Parts: sequence; C-alpha cells; structure tokens
Amino acid sequence: MRSIRKIFESLKSSIIYEFRKVGGGDIIDQNFGIENPIALAHAAEIRSIEHLIREVARQSNPLTADSKEDSEIGMLEYLGELKEIFRKQATAGKYKLRFKIIDNEAVGEIPAGTTFTASNGINLISTKGISFSPGDEKIDVEAQNVLFGSANILFHNATVLFNTSVPGIDQDGKVIEIESVPTDAEDVEVYRDKVISAWNIIPRGGTAADYRMWATEVKEIKNAFPVSTIRNCTLPDNLRSANLGLGFPTIYLEFYENVKDNPKAIEDYIEILSKKAPLCAGNVIVKPCDIKSIRVEVGGFISNEGKNKDEYISEIKNTIDEYLSNIRPYIAAVDKVKNNEISKSVLQAKIMMALSNKAYFSKIEMFKCDNSDKEVDSYTLSNSEYFVALEPVIL
Repeated sequence: MRSIRKIFESLKSSIIYEFRKVGGGDIIDQNFGIENPIALAHAAEIRSIEHLIREVARQSNPLTADSKEDSEIGMLEYLGELKEIFRKQATAGKYKLRFKIIDNEAVGEIPAGTTFTASNGINLISTKGISFSPGDEKIDVEAQNVLFGSANILFHNATVLFNTSVPGIDQDGKVIEIESVPTDAEDVEVYRDKVISAWNIIPRGGTAADYRMWATEVKEIKNAFPVSTIRNCTLPDNLRSANLGLGFPTIYLEFYENVKDNPKAIEDYIEILSKKAPLCAGNVIVKPCDIKSIRVEVGGFISNEGKNKDEYISEIKNTIDEYLSNIRPYIAAVDKVKNNEISKSVLQAKIMMALSNKAYFSKIEMFKCDNSDKEVDSYTLSNSEYFVALEPVIL
C-alpha cells in the first residue's frame, strides 16, 4: 500500500498539471512558491475524503465495524439490529431482603428508591415501596443492584444495611431470595460473530439456516444444530413413493462454557420460534446437545528440558481442548465446511507441534468415555453430540 507522503505527492502533481492545463500556469509562474501550498491543501482535502470513504466502508462491514464500546454510534449494534440481532446488555440482580421490626408499635413505609449497602460494599436500591404496621414482625423488601454486571452478585444470606435508618426496623437485614443474578453485557466478539452469521445466512422461511440464526438471539446459546425427522408419505399408485410429508424439526443446542443444559435459554429460544417459525413446522423439538468425553493417553513421553512429565499436562490439555472445540456436528443444509470427525492422527500431530522440541512421545491412545471405554482411532459425530477432553494421562 502506498504511503501517505506518496499519495500526497501524486495528488499534488495531478492538481498542478490540471491547474496549468486550464490556464493557471501564468499565475504559478508569476507567483513563485504558491503552487505547493495550493496543491498540498487540495491534496489534503481529497485525502480526507478518501479516508472518510474508507471509514464508511469499514463501518458498513460487521467484520470491522465499531461497537458502542469503541464509538458513540456503535455501527456493529446498528448492523445487528437491522437483522433483529440485539446485543444482550448487562443486567442487575434482583433480590428479596428481609428486615426484623424491633418496635411492635412502629408504623411507616420503606419507599421505592431506598438504598442499601451489602457487607461487601455492593449497593442496592428498592424497586417497590412497602409499608409496615403495628404487630408486624418482619418486612420483605424487593431490591436490585445499583450497578449492572456479574461483579455485583450477592448470595443467599448476605448481610445488607440501610444507608438511611428507618425508625422501628433493625438496620441489618439478609438476602432471603435471589430472583435473578446480575449478568455482564454480551462479549463484543461473540455478538460480532452472530451479526456476521445473520448477514451471511439468508432467511428462507424456516430452513435449517433460519433455526440456527434464530438461536443467535439468545445470549447463552453458542450454536444450534437443526435436523428434520420426516414422516414417510405414500403417494397415489400412479406416483412414486418417497420420504416426503411434514417435517418435525429437532434443534440441538450448544451452550457457552460447555454447560450441559440451560432450561431458561431453551424457553427463550422456544419463545422466539413461536414468533418466527413457519406455521407448517409441526412439532419443534428443542434439546441440549449431548456432551461426551474423550480421554487421551500419551505414551513413551520424554522431556528434553529435564522437567517432570506432569508439568506438560496443562499444555497438552489446552491443545486437545482447542482441537475439540472446532469439531462439531455437520448439518449439510447450513454448514459450508465439514469438520465433524475426531482423528487420533490429527490430534497427535497437533500435540507434537505444541510441544515442539521441548518433549517427545512415541504414541497416543484415544478413548471414548462411555460404558465401553473403547479405544478409537477416529470418530464421526452424530447430529446431537460433541466431545470435551478429560485430563490427559502421560505414561
């Protein structure tokens, strides 16, 4: 790519050439030294326009657009919202606090907006006003975090104190119920991947691609693997029989952090499907993926660094995890790349590359951890499963 100096010089030369061509040469000849300032000023203006065009192009692509964390406009969120992909914002935790009434004759109210501070410094604010009257022994207050995000979580039985005393009520209370925990805003790059997918996948009225794209609207769902169970349909005698008829989509969901199940996320996804899935979809079945385990044994291990072999377990485990994280069910209707086979030979090569010259080993063995604990050289995933690694064993 040309440097800014070369771009300026090229623009300046072009401007001077054009200026002379339309009769400006006499002015330049009579006013020695004026041509460079004029040409450079115009070149800078053109360069600034070129920069603006480049910036518009960058912000128009979800791959490079800035989020609201990087710019006031937040073009990434704007591009996502055009596709109805909304970035999940940080939330406040909601709690129920209980305080003892120490004066049986006390009458009063804890108004909405009353503030509290937990023993760890986290601030809360009441969301509803609540009154108390003579004879009451306790009072329960609904409150939420003042600040959003998971760093502000409170746990059951946490101590909270009034910031302003209320006559007749013990100033120390407890968290007796957690209605919801505070959550962080959706990671920018996770959201970017969803927006890119939304722009790459064209909605087609309920295809496999649609079911995957709709899953991106739920923060906790990392991926969706939609398959269809089709009923046999026998056509009239004069026509060929075929596997046609109404389909019953089954959607297998993968959650972040290899969470095995998330009923709330499934409910949110079903709610989205109730609004967007085609009327002819029939019964849609939504299930979590089946997460299975693989154990890897590394044999004939020799360290070139004089270290204990156990010191390499973490590095080998990370290599296995990274490899398995890219092996997922292949859905022909939506996936462009087929990468659904776990291969012992490929894994062995990756471990060797990770260790480089630090250590050597003679072989690896890979075991599918189920009832059989069977050794496998390769394994092709079904549509409903993926694998995570157990701690590797170095022999």
